Amino acid sequence: MCRQDEAGFPQKQLETAFLHSLRLLEQNREYLQMHLQPLKDARTAQALEDMEQEAARLERTFRELMELSAPEGPVQKRPVDLCRLLAQLEGLRGEIDAQSSTKLTVDCGGLEQCLVWGDREMAEQICFHLLSNALRAVAPGGNIQVCLRQTGQDIRLTIEDDGCGLPEGEGWLENRRRFLGGAQAGLLLCRRYCRQLGWELA
Repeated sequence: MCRQDEAGFPQKQLETAFLHSLRLLEQNREYLQMHLQPLKDARTAQALEDMEQEAARLERTFRELMELSAPEGPVQKRPVDLCRLLAQLEGLRGEIDAQSSTKLTVDCGGLEQCLVWGDREMAEQICFHLLSNALRAVAPGGNIQVCLRQTGQDIRLTIEDDGCGLPEGEGWLENRRRFLGGAQAGLLLCRRYCRQLGWELA
């Protein structure tokens, strides 16, 4: 029997059906890619690449929306080292530069360790979504700076970019291709996670 939430919404059934359809699309894309090799037609190659990226975007967006629709539960808080988390972000520098010529700078303010009460997975998702937003807003060759500062008992983590917002027209579409843009659910998830952790998001 399908389990439903308080509103009678068959969440598990929808998730199963959606992911099954997505798997079929991906299997067909892989089949076409395998049997159309070598891809001499640039438009065909671009179409297959677009299908792959759109499928990944759809899956990410769907999972975000399903998580947003789930009820908020209690969070088991544990010490989270923000310096280690930022080192993980810094590991993306090469990939980001290769894909968009964007320079990522990570600065822990001289701290070797910065422990806060929270949830490691939620903290990772917050950083990922905010970095993803910055990547979509900044132009190729731009800069993104991630800074960690401690003032007394307060810890401030900032992610800044020198972009002027999402570009119009073709540039906007290219940004969407390069980095997985969803239905803007990422920022809503960040707000939810911060609320659950007792953090502030500005």
